[in-house]
Amino acid sequence: MIEFRQITKQYGNGPATLQQLSLTFAEHRFTCVLGPSGCGKSTLLNLIAGFMAPSSGQVLLQGQPVRKPGPDRGVVFQDATLFPWMSVLDNVRFGLRQQGLDNNRSTAVAREYLALVGMLPQADALPIRLSGGMRQRVAIARILALRPKVLLMDEPFSALDANSRERLQDELLSICAACPTTVVYITHNVDEAAFLAERVIIMAPAPNNLHADIPLSSPRPRLRSSQEFCRVTGQLRAELDRLPCCIGVSGAKECLGR
Repeated sequence: MIEFRQITKQYGNGPATLQQLSLTFAEHRFTCVLGPSGCGKSTLLNLIAGFMAPSSGQVLLQGQPVRKPGPDRGVVFQDATLFPWMSVLDNVRFGLRQQGLDNNRSTAVAREYLALVGMLPQADALPIRLSGGMRQRVAIARILALRPKVLLMDEPFSALDANSRERLQDELLSICAACPTTVVYITHNVDEAAFLAERVIIMAPAPNNLHADIPLSSPRPRLRSSQEFCRVTGQLRAELDRLPCCIGVSGAKECLGR
């Protein structure tokens, strides 16, 4: 579905953030990308989204080079970035109207996806009236309504309290079961990766960005208190502890050496 071919990304005259990275993402798979701050996680996501170009190498989506953003890739950011002057319903309708759907059809589709994320009762509310978790549900509905081939998520629940974060993780898996798509999910949180992912990619600072590639075979949803879940989180933490620098990874041992 997505292929990185010998990708290098350098900002200005500084050292490369990504260096000769080759990587693939399978269709309809949920992949979490885990690693310390500064290892290139968000750069990887922005390259897939088409928000930036690599310094060298190619990013391919279904065999075609990624040159710019497109409706086949939807992005959910850490902040919900809703239009504050629009109702919940109009926020979700906005992209649909841009795609040419008429008023009746865009309203029907928007209501369908608001129902999917449990936000239909708040359809007429303004974003300021919503909690952080509710705003993220609307942001997810707005993206899913466009039916993207790839859903890119950049730490979308990191600003929420622990209970809200776990509840939205549960709901995200239900949404992905109802609307299968390819998900690339950036996170600092070990427990989050162990709960959500079918595959965890652990990144490290360049030049060896791909530190570990770990498939998770246990069925989802997973019980957070189970022995298997504890085993997986222990495995991920052990891999992170092998990195030269683990600062910025929730649940991992911090170290200062590089």
